[in-house]
Amino acid sequence: MKYHLYLCIFLAGLCVVTQCHRGKACHEVNNTNLRDGTENLLKHNCQKQGSTYTDFAFRFYKQAISKEADRNIFFSPISISTAFAMLAVGAKSTTLTQIFEGLGFDNLTETRIHDIHESFYKVLAVLNCSDVNITLNTGNALFPAIGYEPQETFLQNVQQFYDADFFSTDFHKPEEAKLQINNYVKEKTQGKIPELIARLDANTILVLVNYIYFKGKILYYIPVDDFETKQGTVGKDPSCGGLSK
Repeated sequence: MKYHLYLCIFLAGLCVVTQCHRGKACHEVNNTNLRDGTENLLKHNCQKQGSTYTDFAFRFYKQAISKEADRNIFFSPISISTAFAMLAVGAKSTTLTQIFEGLGFDNLTETRIHDIHESFYKVLAVLNCSDVNITLNTGNALFPAIGYEPQETFLQNVQQFYDADFFSTDFHKPEEAKLQINNYVKEKTQGKIPELIARLDANTILVLVNYIYFKGKILYYIPVDDFETKQGTVGKDPSCGGLSK
């Protein structure tokens, strides 16, 4: 029997601002050195002449445009890497090594693996506590099939490092399962993504979700003369002197 595991990675639209959530994490960010986690994850590797994390982002971009060379590519490296890092929490042996090497991490000792997960925790905590002029919320969720509950150690580690939500799901009722996941995503993205999943297979055993929701003030507009695009005309908005479409 063929089973399915989904990694759903998505980015919400841009809007206007409100506040920082997750008070506990924000308190830690403001009162400890959690921001060091950003340097740990993105640190410069002199031998490779670059950051392992930025290497991953550019490698992914290069592969994405190889199939869509004539289209704009918009993706979130932190979402993709977070989803796979969460998956790595439950992986072992060759699978574990391949996941982390794909993300650009090597020398995978037990201490090194713990440090990687710790760095993700710190980076996500910082992202969820942006300044008062923007809201940038990122989060994770696991929807395991009923009867395939993950091991307790996996659940504890994913909650500890990735603050993931868990929802047992009956994939033998695909429409109800799809509605459950889509409603979760819709709520977390303030309605910006009302239908992430269009179809689910009854043999699905796990759906892993990462989301980013961003709201920020427009600081300035770029006045430009009208010009043509493949999709249509882009020109000045008389109400603000900036771009509109």
